[in-house]
Amino acid sequence: MQFERKTCGECSVRNNCAKSLKAPRTLKLRPQDEYEALTSRRIEQQTLIF
Repeated sequence: MQFERKTCGECSVRNNCAKSLKAPRTLKLRPQDEYEALTSRRIEQQTLIF
């Protein structure tokens, strides 16, 4: 998903979510099962003790 340049450019908090000075923000939306698997694995990795 990509926001329109005009919409993203006029946002007052754009610098909080987009690094580029010219390009609009782009989001990658994953299917729910893939999202849940990735989230679960990331939590698991944060809780491992070495």
